[in-house]
Amino acid sequence: MDAAAHLAAALLQVCPDLRILATSRENLAVPGEIVYPVQPLALPPALLGGRPGRADVEGYDAIRLFVERARAVLRGFALSDQNAPAIARICQRLDGIPLGIELAAAWLPLLSPEEIAARLERNLDLPAGGRRTLLPRHQTLAAAIAWSYHLLSGEEQALLRRLSIFGGDWSLEAAEEIAGDLPPLAQADVLGLLRRLINKSLVTVERSAEGGTRYRFLEAIREFARQRLAESGEEAALADRHLAWFVALAERAEPRLKSAQQLFWLAVLDQEQENIRAALSHSLARGSVEEGLRLVGALGHFWEMRHHLVEGGRWGARLLDAAQGRAELIHSPWRAKALFTAGVIAVYQFEDERARVHLEESVRIYRELGTRPGPARPSVSLPSPRIVCSSHNRRLTPITKRSAARSGPRTPGGSPSTCTDWPTHWTVRVTVTPPPPVFRSRWRSSGRRETNGRSPILSAIWLCAPGMPAGCTRRSR
Repeated sequence: MDAAAHLAAALLQVCPDLRILATSRENLAVPGEIVYPVQPLALPPALLGGRPGRADVEGYDAIRLFVERARAVLRGFALSDQNAPAIARICQRLDGIPLGIELAAAWLPLLSPEEIAARLERNLDLPAGGRRTLLPRHQTLAAAIAWSYHLLSGEEQALLRRLSIFGGDWSLEAAEEIAGDLPPLAQADVLGLLRRLINKSLVTVERSAEGGTRYRFLEAIREFARQRLAESGEEAALADRHLAWFVALAERAEPRLKSAQQLFWLAVLDQEQENIRAALSHSLARGSVEEGLRLVGALGHFWEMRHHLVEGGRWGARLLDAAQGRAELIHSPWRAKALFTAGVIAVYQFEDERARVHLEESVRIYRELGTRPGPARPSVSLPSPRIVCSSHNRRLTPITKRSAARSGPRTPGGSPSTCTDWPTHWTVRVTVTPPPPVFRSRWRSSGRRETNGRSPILSAIWLCAPGMPAGCTRRSR
């Protein structure tokens, strides 16, 4: 690269009207250079149901390249409604990389598109299909990436493999905190090294309409880098740093989801969904159950607002199961908070018994700790708590054996009207109210579960004690 750059600069000095067209894995970085990044070929979107037809995909460049190369090795090959889903899966799996598409199409005399797609799901490294004239680095997609990898400096290789710990795309701040400050890299090195990886087409830059910048790998590069990370012995340390970063992010976002910054923090958590799932997976794989419980507890309100109840319930169940038998976690505030989150999700899903078990256990732990359920570091004393659920036109069985009549009168909307006649201790009340008719019709059309013709919305968690005014201490949902 240095020799080519110096030659281009010398020629341009003596021939000012000269125009040079050069292709390279990175730019020459000479005065007057204009860079045109070559992006992967256009791909069809992943359609719901995964069964696109010929008309849905034939206009995309990646599909056209596959069909063109397929006809070169298999006379009479044609795109059809039958093979269109498999060809779309092949091109999507290969991220529209032309070399990968050509290597995959070369196997059509031996394998059907469906068989090629199935093999790519297991392993991206399909060989070249017997082409003798290809350079060794073009024989497989992995060989092409390995050739680029071995041309990197030691610091660039370290950053490349460390960035593969991210489940999806990532921000510069996260990259500096997670991949930096671990020899041989310092945090201050990350920005410059990342720029060099981008210039060498190993990292892709994505800019949002709001002005934010994110970075990501093509899938083939991510898988190669993840293999190098496993071989380096750094994977465990990077997984712990990744988990700690996203636990801190979720805990920072949690109280702000109930503030004027709500929309901003919803967007932050939305774009970090793949990384949050990766962090939860790390917590289970690494046995870092406490951090996983903290993450579940902090994400509860986000899962409710985004209707990710099934996913949230599954992660909560897996982490709570993992906490069983861990003496240091049984009475921890993190388990209590995760139980509270799981109980609230169960209320949404009409799992009354599961809600009763989780919420009762949560409040019992909070009582023992001398704290109350809440979004951040609870400090209010909670002696002898109990839980009562109520809903509009639907009376649920109280969680304790006390009679529902003692829980105080109800307003038509289902919220408590007073707490003055409640027993002499704190009470947690889960209030469920029906939504407006317009929302109910949308709920029905989306296929969500209903009870008695009404679609419930969890509206508030109430903490009440004797003598408190109507509404008590409300935790809005």
